[in-house]
Amino acid sequence: MATEKTPIVQYQDVNKVYRGGNVAVEHINLTINQGEFVCLIGTSGSGKTTTMRMINRMLEPTGGTILFKGQDIHQQDPVNLRRHIGYVIQNIGLMPHMTLYENITLVPKLLKWPEKKAPGQGRGAD
Repeated sequence: MATEKTPIVQYQDVNKVYRGGNVAVEHINLTINQGEFVCLIGTSGSGKTTTMRMINRMLEPTGGTILFKGQDIHQQDPVNLRRHIGYVIQNIGLMPHMTLYENITLVPKLLKWPEKKAPGQGRGAD
């Protein structure tokens, strides 16, 4: 029996062009479904960080649409949006004085989620 996948993040023909015409991301179409683990891999300058930073509006796309749980991210408050999206970026995005677990659970703690709802407390953690 097939299970229906629920899209959490959708990039629809998304572009990011910086001033001066430097193209960082061009026509990306990507769907990330609930429960999927996604890793962007590529060479330096290939648009990985730009792609990730557009999800939570740290950078604004210059074209296309990004949906989070079916809603256009441009219709959402950026701060509230960031509190509901978690991702880990290489090196610079982590707090160096904290463990990986502490970094990952920082936002759920700020939102006062119960411990069981925090990442790392799910599958098989009982």
